[in-house]
Amino acid sequence: MAKEHAGEEMRKYSRSEMTMPFSYQTSQGSESRTSFTKNISSGGLCFETDMPISRGDLLQIEVDEPAAVKLRRGAPAFVKAQVVWVNKQADDMVYESGLKFLN
Repeated sequence: MAKEHAGEEMRKYSRSEMTMPFSYQTSQGSESRTSFTKNISSGGLCFETDMPISRGDLLQIEVDEPAAVKLRRGAPAFVKAQVVWVNKQADDMVYESGLKFLN
């Protein structure tokens, strides 16, 4: 569901519900972590993590592309993203976050 602000749609791109594995690393050089998307669009994605991250943090995302794409490109895709929102879930150990792609 799209978040609303003052009655206006905030998203530029429609999101697709999709569970896809990816790895990410913060710009502070933390170790790489793995998660799964909840939904994704051409402008960003939503995912859950057990590691707290902050709004404004920059992440390096690595998407493990299907084998057919890897054969043509020879490597996984790397994308830079910025955290635009974080919601702490009820159990206090899970954080749902929204990312905006930067490249």
